[in-house]
Amino acid sequence: MTEIQRTAERKSAFVRARIKKICRKAIIYILLTLGAFSFVLPFLWMLSTSFKEYGEIFTYPITWIPRKWTIENYREVFSVSEYVNLWRGFLNTMLIVVPSTTAGVFSAALAAFAFAKIRFPGRDKIFFALVGTMAIPGVITMIPSYMLYNMLGWTNTWLPLMIPGMFGGAGAVFFTRQFMRGIPASLEEAAKVDGMSWWGIFLKIELPLSVPILITNFMFGFLGGYNDYLGPMLYLTGRMEMKTLQQMISMLNDTLGTKWGIQMAGACIAVLPTMLLFLFAQRYFVEGISLSGMKE
Repeated sequence: MTEIQRTAERKSAFVRARIKKICRKAIIYILLTLGAFSFVLPFLWMLSTSFKEYGEIFTYPITWIPRKWTIENYREVFSVSEYVNLWRGFLNTMLIVVPSTTAGVFSAALAAFAFAKIRFPGRDKIFFALVGTMAIPGVITMIPSYMLYNMLGWTNTWLPLMIPGMFGGAGAVFFTRQFMRGIPASLEEAAKVDGMSWWGIFLKIELPLSVPILITNFMFGFLGGYNDYLGPMLYLTGRMEMKTLQQMISMLNDTLGTKWGIQMAGACIAVLPTMLLFLFAQRYFVEGISLSGMKE
């Protein structure tokens, strides 16, 4: 085989490999695009419905762009404030979720620091037992939890929605521990040489370097608490002024009948804070997730 033939074969093999790589990437991008579209589609339908008149919502064929744009649904949402007050529901949700999530992220960071950096007997066994609790469905503990909170006199208060979250979740501990294992041990060793305590190492070294995963955990906790409907429905069955945003949105149907345009307008308003949170914290979110599996 001549040198020219060998060169031609190498070029042909290179072209084939490149074509395969391009085809593989194209398939991946197509699948990702379809997946993204499937997630965006319900939101687009919700947004479109919120600007439609009632008679157009169930017309066939479906109209994605309203024939006649109207903001009457948004006016109706706030016109029933005597019974369904979205602003009050939003404030209640913030008062429940923000303190609980903030304390929970800090508690999870404390536990994760101990599991990642401090050696003590049974450390790994305790950690795997903690992670194992993530496999327990929430519905299994729902009734015992309600009985316990009822016995403590916590029903019809915000305490059942706040206190458990202040101690952090197993998922938050897991992700934070994995992130902290990626922080070089040489930093804490240098701090020990300088006479710094474990508490000082946690506050001055580990915590500042773990900001991405802390923000990620805060986002997960905030979204879970903000969108929670089952918990408030179980524990907040009394006074109207204590109900959360999700309960208020659900009650739009009870107050105004089944008017989907008004329901969708309320949902659009409710989703704005979570979208803004993600936009501001997106960089930290991606960094926290991508680095959680790394270790030194």
